[in-house]
Amino acid sequence: MYGHARGLDAARRCSSRATAASAALSWPQTCNQSGSVFTQLSATAGLASASESPPSSTATHPPGAHCETAAAAATPTAHAPSPAGSAPTHLNRPPCDPRRRTSSSMLIASRGSRTTLPPSAAIQRGLLTIEKKGKINVFNGRVLEIEGLPDLTVEQAFELADATAERSAGGCTIDLSEETVAEYLRSNVTMLRWMRDNGYGDPRTIERRARAMEEWLGNPTLLRADADAEYADVIEIDMSEIKEPLLACPNDPDDVKPLSEVAGRQIDEVFIGSCMTNIGHFRAAGKLLEAAGQVIPTRLWVAPPTKMDEVQLKEEGFYSLYAAAGARTEMPGCSLCMGNQARIAPNSTAVSTSTRNFPNRLGQGADVFLASAELAAIASVLGKLPTIEEYMEYANQIDAMGADIYRYLNFDQIPEYVEASERAKSVEVELA
Repeated sequence: MYGHARGLDAARRCSSRATAASAALSWPQTCNQSGSVFTQLSATAGLASASESPPSSTATHPPGAHCETAAAAATPTAHAPSPAGSAPTHLNRPPCDPRRRTSSSMLIASRGSRTTLPPSAAIQRGLLTIEKKGKINVFNGRVLEIEGLPDLTVEQAFELADATAERSAGGCTIDLSEETVAEYLRSNVTMLRWMRDNGYGDPRTIERRARAMEEWLGNPTLLRADADAEYADVIEIDMSEIKEPLLACPNDPDDVKPLSEVAGRQIDEVFIGSCMTNIGHFRAAGKLLEAAGQVIPTRLWVAPPTKMDEVQLKEEGFYSLYAAAGARTEMPGCSLCMGNQARIAPNSTAVSTSTRNFPNRLGQGADVFLASAELAAIASVLGKLPTIEEYMEYANQIDAMGADIYRYLNFDQIPEYVEASERAKSVEVELA
């Protein structure tokens, strides 16, 4: 997960805001020893799959077995925790005994300030190779478990889980705190009833989901990995050892290198969008463009992931900043990341915030670097990949505005959505 693998601008500030998501880890899902499936992915809880759909919730496994399912966060559930007292947190988990490892899953864990960047870490250990012939990929077909960042927002967790597809992983879970998930679900309850008030979808289905979330919020409980869970491998990285951003280089999301090795490369086009971004990234890009105060030398594509992000960014004046810089704003959604919609110029060199940079995906014959939104924005202003010194100069500007930039759309705190939610709540819906 790139950077995770994509622009570890977060290396120097891995514990803060949205950039904490760039500094992540990963892990597999296990089952409760009682036999109930560890991840019962719940649509009513508002959590989404990172790759494949989960198996039937009626499936059972022997004690300590693994189930290859995918979730973007530790999943709210009505199941009881593992017997003999619920499983302790990852900090209390005993070290993985190599003799007890299985081939179906792997843990990438953090301790204290430690976190993980799966591609670069695996390359250093010989667990991942770039060469296609005889390629080694320790992540292939396994479920990645992300531990040690319990206070990531769910939005940040989604970004990390999304990126595991490029590791060829079977799925991903992220161990979050109850409060983090509760914050996300409180926002979703409001958003769902706003949808009802605005005539979206079937009101019964929407209301059932909202009530299921409210029921979980009454007694927040998350499933955790068993204390004696076995893993195919365990990877830890000390984040203090990472001194510069990391990028995935053309044209392979596994080919991760530090910025210093590729700095100065001319950049023709920049794409800021896809499921790997959130509203804070677009504010940061806007502020950098505003500070530049000129039409930028690159072709910049801007595509917020959702219409709600687009509306909020327009209200805050960021679309005016994009226009003044000469950026091209796209319809919210996948845009260039899909590879079959808009395309960058043939044989151009680009920086993208998307999840993948396979040959010819964004443009015929194009060379595509994958990086964070902040690094991408800087490249769009300079027309090249910055030096570390140039990067830090711009990054310090973002840091100074961090509290205002990295705010998420908590719908339960936005008056327009709260009012609509209350109206919907006052209208009785027959759920039968």
